[in-house]
Amino acid sequence: MLHCPNCAAELDKTDSAACWNCEASFEGESAFRPLAQPNGPFRPFPRRASQPIQKDARAVGPMNPFAATLLRAVLAAVVWLVLGAIAVLSVLPYGGTSVWVTLFGILSIAILPWILAPLLGLVARRPKPPEEAQGDA
Repeated sequence: MLHCPNCAAELDKTDSAACWNCEASFEGESAFRPLAQPNGPFRPFPRRASQPIQKDARAVGPMNPFAATLLRAVLAAVVWLVLGAIAVLSVLPYGGTSVWVTLFGILSIAILPWILAPLLGLVARRPKPPEEAQGDA
């Protein structure tokens, strides 16, 4: 009777291409070859599922703070330019000021904290120093 060198399972002579227990391969350039005597006690291996579970390739979790800041800066630039163009075009024919100019001024001030919010989140989520982290365990 032949035995598997990996798990010491008894192998059937007719099907010695792979071990039925640990799935060790005995074909081709494989380093495993069936043995005439077991090289230790039998070690059972858990059965694998027929289809391995594939993880989803999509990103999970929050976006990188630097990428989020860059994305917000691009979106803010588009909105800022459009609102600025509307503000300029609303003032040119009539002179003076308009609601659009006021909105453009407010947006120019308020947009910077919105753009930098992901980076400010990095400061708020600082990791604990090692001595504090060990005390919690």
